Amino acid sequence: MGPDLRCYTCVHMSGQRVAAKRLTAVGYVRVSSRQQLDGYGLDVQEKAVRAYAKDHRLTLVELFREEGVSGTLPVTERPALMSALELITAGKADVLLVPNLDRLARELHVQEAALGLLWDAGKAVHTVEDGEVRQDDPDDPMRKAMRKMRGVLAELDKDTVVMRLRKGKQAKRTKGGFIGGQVPFGYATEGGHLVPEPTEQAVIQRMNELRVSGKSLRSIAATLEDEGHCSKSGKGWHSTQVQRVLAREEISVASSKGTKPKYRRGLGATKEDARRMIRRGTGDDEDARLTSSPRRRPI
Repeated sequence: MGPDLRCYTCVHMSGQRVAAKRLTAVGYVRVSSRQQLDGYGLDVQEKAVRAYAKDHRLTLVELFREEGVSGTLPVTERPALMSALELITAGKADVLLVPNLDRLARELHVQEAALGLLWDAGKAVHTVEDGEVRQDDPDDPMRKAMRKMRGVLAELDKDTVVMRLRKGKQAKRTKGGFIGGQVPFGYATEGGHLVPEPTEQAVIQRMNELRVSGKSLRSIAATLEDEGHCSKSGKGWHSTQVQRVLAREEISVASSKGTKPKYRRGLGATKEDARRMIRRGTGDDEDARLTSSPRRRPI
């Protein structure tokens, strides 16, 4: 069993009442990106944890914050939680204090693994919401059942939210809306949709002109820099970035016409042209290498 927080004083052999040692606690708060939006952010959780520690005469020795980390991840993939558990199991604290159990985990097996680790080490777990999470008792099977049921419901809530988000994105994509992520070069967002960005569209047009004239991707990147054209990040251009922009535009144009892209990944070269580049080892070797490269990085 974990330490009993109900006893803060003890009686000395002489009959004099003396203060017992205050228990120490490590706080842990977590948000995923979704929780950051619904008002239950890190600052709110931390305030609640500190208030609970004060009200229950716990000395908070450390508080770990995990931002943008899913509660479905195992303990070993959550650095802040790992640090908190290591501190407690090393004997530096008596209690793990969390706002509620779904901040500890959003998957039942992760929740039970963390609880088991602490209980096996003789430590306690408290939540601001419900107080001490009591260990299993063979004479009280309902205790274990109710805890696990809450874990199952937290997991169900997470799965339901993920499903709704996925369906919402699918519906938005069907209507031509922008579902998030990095805005591609040549476009901006307006009213939840991608719209052409005139300055960047002019750069894309310039890329196409250079490509049609026979310039290699590396040469196009150098020309764009010489002419003062910047990428989406405001930095210079690289041949791989040019490749992706041309590929994206070719796919977009082909899609609007209901046809398949003529060129391989928008390189302005047919498959046979690419093979020929490799065979003859010209200055467009870089283009041919990019044609077959599986790695893709966002611009």
